[in-house]
Amino acid sequence: MIPPILLAAFPNLDTDDPVVTHPADPRFNYVVRLSNRFYQLLPPVHAGERGGRVVIEERLDGTMAIRFGKHDLEYQEIVAKQRSGDGDCAPKKTRSKRTQPTAQPFKPAADHPWRKRVI
Repeated sequence: MIPPILLAAFPNLDTDDPVVTHPADPRFNYVVRLSNRFYQLLPPVHAGERGGRVVIEERLDGTMAIRFGKHDLEYQEIVAKQRSGDGDCAPKKTRSKRTQPTAQPFKPAADHPWRKRVI
């Protein structure tokens, strides 16, 4: 939505003109990313679109357009599924660290068989 004060200040302002443009590279599955949101480009696919660059335009009226050359591309936002639970991840199990070996060698007990003399 364009604020009325902006329209009053600029009477010949065209709301279809892009305010901000972002170049993007569609990946192998025709997905582009903008502001931590993912958008899937829908068919028909134009030649060179996957390896080429698209331009994401944000307009004054709050709409967004994705363009490839002279073509306006159809897209839909990919919405992530909400995970079940309270939103907190379960704490990871931590392994207890092994204790360092002591500097002195192991001494068997006094009644250990190694300490008995064999005759």
